[in-house]
Amino acid sequence: MCIIKGGFYMLNLFITYQCNFNCDYCFIHGFGKKYPMLMEAKDFEKLCLWLEKHKVATIGILGGEPTTHPGLVRMLEQLNECGVAPVLFTNGLFEKDLQEPLAELVVNFVINYNDPSMYTKKQWDRLQENIEGLKELDARVSFSKNFSKGKISYAYILEAAAQYGITNIRYDISRPNPLEANNYFNLEDSKVLVKQILEFVKACERQNIHTGLDCCIPLCYFTEEALEYMRNISMKFSGVCHPSIDIQTDLSATYCIPMQEVNLSNITEYNGELEVLTYFNKQVGAIRTKTAQERCGACDKFGRQCQGGCLALK
Repeated sequence: MCIIKGGFYMLNLFITYQCNFNCDYCFIHGFGKKYPMLMEAKDFEKLCLWLEKHKVATIGILGGEPTTHPGLVRMLEQLNECGVAPVLFTNGLFEKDLQEPLAELVVNFVINYNDPSMYTKKQWDRLQENIEGLKELDARVSFSKNFSKGKISYAYILEAAAQYGITNIRYDISRPNPLEANNYFNLEDSKVLVKQILEFVKACERQNIHTGLDCCIPLCYFTEEALEYMRNISMKFSGVCHPSIDIQTDLSATYCIPMQEVNLSNITEYNGELEVLTYFNKQVGAIRTKTAQERCGACDKFGRQCQGGCLALK
């Protein structure tokens, strides 16, 4: 994931790869076979010292499902103690007794709100109960929408946003899992989604919902009029991606999850976010300038405004 805040990059920390849900588009399933399933306290404490030393303001907490980590609450407390604001990416299916401690420690909940057909009744009821509980506790809640094959409708998430007063939705096209097969859109498939994405963003705008695209889409898939609209309305809309900086459970880090082969062994050995960012950008320079499609070679946007799509698909 490429998450940018106020001109700076927000690091992402994967504290576990275990999960209590089963999305067929999941791009991190299987990572528990390559990295420790759970982040250990000693590694987390080492990371906290590094975050504090380099004055890192915000960090995303992810999984798997991060709320399944038995040490999550203490981890969030430690982040708050060292001045780092945690943003929790969750499927919202956590136990009810976590609502209050999480609401006190998390600055923003990004809840992956899937198509209703993907849930059992028990899961659906728990999701609604947790969203209601967080809102009652005055927690800041955003939604996340993943467009995957067979699941491109979005009316349900707009209805839920209206119901719960949600004003921010992060969205993306499903991306490839580098370790196991998953449901994702390749570059050619993505073309058919452009109209749907454009309609989704416009529908969100009519509802006064701010949208933010996670990763890049080839600019040639849009008309010039649509490009102008998306650049003005949808945050982070771009034809070029930037390092997500995904920290794994063993303190190694990757450019992003789909590009996990572009990595470093220990983030705490680097002199802050900027040095890590510079390292990753250098590592993908050759891939970024590689044409993804025949049309890229003759495109005046390629190499300047566009890289031809997701680097993992090139």
